[in-house]
This record gives sequence, structure tokens and C-alpha cells, in this order.
Amino acid sequence: MITVNTKVLQSSAIPKVHNTARFLSNQFLGVAGADGTGIAFYNHDAPATMGLYVVGEPGRENVFNADITRFFYVDNSNGQTTSTLTGTYPEYSGIFNTTTAYWTQNILASQNYYDIGAGSLLQPLLMDGAQRATLANMVIDQLDDPNTAMVVLYSSTLALQPRNTTRPGEPEWGTFDIYPNPVTAGLNVQVYTRKKQPLQLRVFNMSGVCLKTLQAGSNINVRVDMAGLPAGVYAIELVTPEGSTVRQVLKR
Repeated sequence: MITVNTKVLQSSAIPKVHNTARFLSNQFLGVAGADGTGIAFYNHDAPATMGLYVVGEPGRENVFNADITRFFYVDNSNGQTTSTLTGTYPEYSGIFNTTTAYWTQNILASQNYYDIGAGSLLQPLLMDGAQRATLANMVIDQLDDPNTAMVVLYSSTLALQPRNTTRPGEPEWGTFDIYPNPVTAGLNVQVYTRKKQPLQLRVFNMSGVCLKTLQAGSNINVRVDMAGLPAGVYAIELVTPEGSTVRQVLKR
């Protein structure tokens, strides 16, 4: 129904910009028996600069109907020239050739109502285990291919936007880097702040449960033990008196 694609169709001369988008207060109705997708994300003009993609916010939720086969699709095409894809994408015929790459920007989508055939609209955080399993089957993302991005459905923390931003997604008061990513045991968190202040690092699973809390200082490296955690995607949140920001890490 909605396709987000980094590919420029008109001309190779059009400059690429830092893209960001919010999809709010929509109804995705679908057609019974049709093989439809609510929102699909493609990176068919690599390299691309991706910003923040938010689907739904508190008070401005989207509604996804059960007749949609896939609520979200994150494309895993990589290294193909678009001239070879005209059978699937006829709109690529006769236009500037580009190269595909994995879509790698996470999509925040916890603040929506999903009809998974249970007879009612539910937000992911209110679903039970069986309902979440059904929802997972209606999303194609990093859980299906680790090279692609995650559709974040369960963490309300990840849906919060940092305050005092000077560029999309980066707080004015500082930021932090994590490595290695993916991680198997020890995760290094390098914190950068403009002034000394008390800091806190928190580790969340995709159900929004806080698993670890560590105290930290400004402009230091903190090592987070991830060895005992199951494989999967986790959120690392940096909390300061001025705001918070989040990174995601894949644990293997």
C-alpha cells in the first residue's frame, strides 16, 4: 500500500538528501485473499542516507487490518543492478541504473493497532505470546534476514524521541557508539557528552523489559556483559538529566 524506496526515478542528477518520514493516523484496510503489504521499505539506490522512520505515535496510531498479508516488509535485495529487476519493477525500465543494498534503518512501529485475526485491534505490548507469534509472521525484517533492519514493535522506550536535537536522531547534549555489533559477549559503549553529568545505561529486550542498569560517567568507555543473554535484538539506552537516546545491538 505504501512503498518507501531510496531510488530516484526521474534523473541521476537529483541530489540525495537525508530522508525521514512519519506515517500517522492511517487505516490500512487490505482486501481479503489478496497478497498485500502495508508498508514496504526498499534501498534500491545505494549508498543512501536514511533518517528516522516512525509508524504511529501515541494519540496518532495507525490501524492495520487482518486482511493484509504482511504488515511490514523490509527488503533484503543486495548488489543487484536495477536494470535486471524490470520484470518485478517495470517502472525501472529506461531510467538511470542503480544498485540495490540492504535496508538497514530500523522502523519504530510499536504505537499502532494490529488486527491479527483475534477479532479485536491490539497494540503489541498488550498481546500475549501466541498473538505476538502471529504478528511476527506478518512482518519480514531482521528476524528473517540479519542483514536488514528491525521493525521495532514491542519497546515503548524505542518510540521515544530524544529532546533538543540538532540533526535527525542525535541529541544536542551528546551521543554514544556501541561495538562490536553484532556482539557475542562484551559490548563496548563509548559515551560522548559536552559536559560532565551523571549517566545511566539501560539494556532492554524487544518486549520492553529492562534487563540491566549501569551507572556511567561522561566521555568514557563502558563494557556491558551480554554473554548471558539469549540471541536476539536489544536496545541500549543512554539516559541523562537532559534526555535519552537509543541504539540497537544484535546479540548472537
